[in-house]
Amino acid sequence: MSFTNECVDDWVRRAEDDLDAAKRLARVRIRAHWNNVAFHAQQCAEKYLKAFLTQHEVQFPRIHDLKALLDLAVPLAPLWDALRPICEDLSDYAVLPRYPGQDVTREEAKNALTNATVVRRRVREIMGLPAERAAPRARQRKTPRKISRKKRRGRT
Repeated sequence: MSFTNECVDDWVRRAEDDLDAAKRLARVRIRAHWNNVAFHAQQCAEKYLKAFLTQHEVQFPRIHDLKALLDLAVPLAPLWDALRPICEDLSDYAVLPRYPGQDVTREEAKNALTNATVVRRRVREIMGLPAERAAPRARQRKTPRKISRKKRRGRT
């Protein structure tokens, strides 16, 4: 696997991690963290755009502005220009929710999550990735399980 493919895979993995975090936070019933839902939704979209640009060996600055990243991607995927309103909406959540007085409402967070999912679907489609990622394999334990006192003493 080349460096570029490893980088693309890493961007995609990180984007999926952000989407998972946003979804989990959105399901919290008590004291929901809508700011974090919106932030992780924006991060998911950002990292998917960066994965696409990396796959096509397009250099991009270290920015969080989805509109600027989309400007770099549109020449390669002209139909993505339709994503501009979504990217403009999501871009605000890269920084604003991390500051006092900039709280995100439940509706805004849910909308951000929906928008991130749209960007994700479009990017995965054009990158030739399956619509849904494969379920992660169970991790193997590196250390043996603790044996109960009863079993150690020969009692079961």
